[in-house]
Amino acid sequence: MYTEQICKYIDANRENILNDIAALVNIPSTKGAPEEKMPFGKYPAEALNKALEMCRESGFAVKNISNAIGYADMNDLPLELGIFAHMDVVPAGDGWESNPFEMTYKDGYIFGRGVSDDKGPAVAALYAMKAVKDTGIPLKKNVRLILGSDEECGSADLAYYFESEKTPAFSFSPDAEFPLINTEKGRFAPKFSAKTGDEENCLPRVVFFESGKAVNAVPNSAVMKIVGISKSDAEKAIKAAPSFPDINFNISFENDILTVTSSGKAAHASLPEEGANALTALLAIVNNFKLCECKSTSLLKGLNRLFAHNDCYGVSCGIAQEDKISGKLTLSLDILHFDGETMCGCFDSRTPLCSTYENTAEPIIKALSGIGFEINEMNMTPPHHVDPELPFIKTLLSAYEKHTGKKGECVAIGGGTYVHGIENGVAFGSIMPDVNTNMHGANEYMPFEDIITAAKIYAEAIAIICSQT
Repeated sequence: MYTEQICKYIDANRENILNDIAALVNIPSTKGAPEEKMPFGKYPAEALNKALEMCRESGFAVKNISNAIGYADMNDLPLELGIFAHMDVVPAGDGWESNPFEMTYKDGYIFGRGVSDDKGPAVAALYAMKAVKDTGIPLKKNVRLILGSDEECGSADLAYYFESEKTPAFSFSPDAEFPLINTEKGRFAPKFSAKTGDEENCLPRVVFFESGKAVNAVPNSAVMKIVGISKSDAEKAIKAAPSFPDINFNISFENDILTVTSSGKAAHASLPEEGANALTALLAIVNNFKLCECKSTSLLKGLNRLFAHNDCYGVSCGIAQEDKISGKLTLSLDILHFDGETMCGCFDSRTPLCSTYENTAEPIIKALSGIGFEINEMNMTPPHHVDPELPFIKTLLSAYEKHTGKKGECVAIGGGTYVHGIENGVAFGSIMPDVNTNMHGANEYMPFEDIITAAKIYAEAIAIICSQT
């Protein structure tokens, strides 16, 4: 409809797009301690204000809400389309070959923290709006670019927005992958604990267990300490232990304490089958050490029954389920700590659309209670789904197909995006299929041409969606 003029405008602004991404990337907007009028710290507020300044200079009406979130309106017509992007980033971490907070351009690629998540895509959305406005494409509805500053740490910024502003009729976030994510699994990640007390004195017994730091990550290491076992018996136990691919066990003795370690492979908890869980592997060999009958032994054996090694789908604990739209439930036991008196842990389950409190939470609560644990926190988030037959969805996919020549289709994922829980909200780009941008890792990058293509896709979608009555 307006494809040719949109493409000419975006192509003519390549250098401006590059410069604006650089200006945002150069602000180290990781979450900081709250300051006066800056709820998520100094630098997220600075990046938010810089982005809003770019919007204002582009001729859009701008509003800043408490330095937590802000937005830019195309016009004063009824709000139809919201675009949710964010200015905060994860910490840089180690291993960079360039300054993570100084965007660099090399051989068609841009490098820096936030170039793909989510500053580069946010600028693509801004220039999509500019293309529609500056080329004079007539609209009958409004599009609003909503810019947050706390997506990486829980999206508390969205509460500031929805406290005073209404939900757009339709929304997308350029903070994921193409073609389009319309289904996001729910999440059930309860914390549980049990007291063993200090009365345990039989031998041999486990006196320490440590594995996992983040509930959303499959642990790649685990450590268990046992007292009252001989070195020869320990060696026999390890020799008789089952062999697991990608898992290595090691033992050492010091001051009559046996230390058993397991090494595996980390993975995101939404894709536990891609990892090798060192925690559940270590639980799986507890029986080999012929521990005495005490509460800690009972708890560890019980956890092994409920979270069997290589069971990534909740079969052992009785909550396995799936549906055609969102796929299988996944489950990963990711944290377990025991100091000799208190054992506490947490698992991460990504739940399909068919999941309910009754068929997911209740069975696991009952099973954990049955082996001696109590639930401390529930942490249950429902799944998110948008009807793929909506004209809105079909318009987005059509724009994607037109500018990429690739098939557009709806995708279901185990993770959550910025629009999880927002009515008629989907994730739409900006990362192209099969492109790994090292998001959240060292040397995060983005093919600059993909930013340009995303801007064209978004402009085309805006022109169609907001020109209809």
